[in-house]
Amino acid sequence: MVWLNISLMVLGISIVALGIAFLLRKRKTVWIPSLILAGLGILFIGLGQLPQPAGSWNDLVFTLFGMIFFFAAAVTALVTFLVKKYKKKSVV
Repeated sequence: MVWLNISLMVLGISIVALGIAFLLRKRKTVWIPSLILAGLGILFIGLGQLPQPAGSWNDLVFTLFGMIFFFAAAVTALVTFLVKKYKKKSVV
């Protein structure tokens, strides 16, 4: 079952890498920090799903870090969206 967790982590990181490549090609680099934070969230949540030694708090810490990174990605994307939206209105 470990191979499934690892393959899902690799798939998630690959999707994030493809998203970054797409954004670089389209020259929309302001969204890259959000994708990097989302990729770190996927990585840490995936690490939390792997088998851990007995009595270890690693799985909880990895999951908490993953959720924090996902929250940071959402906040970063929201701030980027709002800045881009109001920047266009004020230029007129």
